[in-house]
Amino acid sequence: MKISENRAILSAMIVAFGGFIFGLDIVLISGGIAAFRSEFLLNDAQVGWVVSAAGWGVLPVLLLVGPLTNKIGRKNTLIVIAAMYIVSAVGSVLATNWVMLAVARALGGMAFTSLSVAAMYIGEVAPPNARGKMVSINQLNIGIGITVAFLVNLAIASMAAPGATTVSMFGVETGMWRWMLGVEIIPAIIWLVLLLGIPKSPRWLYSVGREAEARDVLAKMMPGEHVDAGMEEIRASAQGNGTISNLQGIKELFSTHLSKALFVGVLVAVLQPLTGINNLLYYAPIVFEQAGAGTNAAFISSVGLGVLAMAFTAIAIVVIDRVGRRPLLIGGLAVAAACMLIAGWSFSQAHYMIDMVDLDVLAATMPTEALKSLVGVEFANDVAFKNALVDTLGFDDARKFEGVLIKTAVEGLNAGLVISCILGFVAAFNISIGPIMWVLFSEIFPTRVRGVAISACALVTSLVSAGAAMVFPVLLSGAGAGAVFLLFGVIIVVGAVLIYMLVPETKNKTIEQIEATFKGA
Repeated sequence: MKISENRAILSAMIVAFGGFIFGLDIVLISGGIAAFRSEFLLNDAQVGWVVSAAGWGVLPVLLLVGPLTNKIGRKNTLIVIAAMYIVSAVGSVLATNWVMLAVARALGGMAFTSLSVAAMYIGEVAPPNARGKMVSINQLNIGIGITVAFLVNLAIASMAAPGATTVSMFGVETGMWRWMLGVEIIPAIIWLVLLLGIPKSPRWLYSVGREAEARDVLAKMMPGEHVDAGMEEIRASAQGNGTISNLQGIKELFSTHLSKALFVGVLVAVLQPLTGINNLLYYAPIVFEQAGAGTNAAFISSVGLGVLAMAFTAIAIVVIDRVGRRPLLIGGLAVAAACMLIAGWSFSQAHYMIDMVDLDVLAATMPTEALKSLVGVEFANDVAFKNALVDTLGFDDARKFEGVLIKTAVEGLNAGLVISCILGFVAAFNISIGPIMWVLFSEIFPTRVRGVAISACALVTSLVSAGAAMVFPVLLSGAGAGAVFLLFGVIIVVGAVLIYMLVPETKNKTIEQIEATFKGA
């Protein structure tokens, strides 16, 4: 490989590192939920606002990031995004109340637009023979970031555990969640520094009248004999993109001949977050505790979740062009639905009771006098048991000791089966609708409206994702784990049926052929 191509790939990989930070950002918060909930005395709704703040923060920026990349360029936009990640992480660490924490998280959510900007930049600088893989690495880096975040949470939680040897002078025991969120500062600074050294996109330089600079960048990014051809491609692309305005694109997107494509895009955009994936990532330790795993085991199980997400995303990247979109989508969703339904059924079989032996064991880690009134009382489900804990201990202590109390009291629940189902769901999601959603967005819409269409679908999926993350803790406490998982399972079944009926296979088809398929439907 020539030096010029190496530089292009290196630049693409630096930009794709933003996906790693995105993966860190969405998961690090999960390890500290119990800690900051206890410190700020939060109810379930307030916890939902803090956790979902990043999802709400990205919404207004999705409408602005396109014009911003056109105004100041892809590189400068990425630099702004990296700086926002740093500000968000620092603000999270220094937050003195839950509102400040939510605002800091919302700033980090604005930086989530790095995914679309990174894909744009990589597609414009990577060599044609490596472009697909380079764009896919962005998605793979998200999985790596998720895995590393779960490992970091496990390590910090272990340091803060009672009796563990910790560096007390750093306040790990009392400020566990701040250390978790602060970890993001280091990679964000590294990314910002690395971004300063990448070249500007030659396509953007040409679009703002800096043709000589665009040619200079191309000369450094590709073999000299290909520079003229590269410039011709940029000119042709600029002319093609200039034939339709954003307003015209919006009008055409809602026209009759694109109605089915738009419906499919919105369907996939809504279904992806409603499978429950983001709730598992945001609240993984809490979900595993609900399964009776205990706090330490919950963190360890969360690491397995991250590893599976990373591994099956890599598998999807390898096989998607061989197997096709439909088989992976429908097969993956079928497995995901089965896992959620089985987990929901398993949760519904559980009942909860504390005996005197349990009380003696618990006395070493918590005040147990008030719990004596619950000894020998059997609760039919987790909702009744958690309500009784609140009535007996008060809201704050009930939430503080909820994980260990559920692990102690639960009976009739096959925790191994539930955890296996959760991990199986994550694997199925990441080989199907997780990565394939973005592939479909790029294929089912004609080139002339693709930018507007992808932005609209990204807005929909971000809105649904934020809403789901916000209400999840309230649903978990109010309806119970069994009902919540069964609901996710039913949603996936309905979505899979609609995808089977409406989504055509797009493998090895041109955009024009795909458009004709939708028109003829």
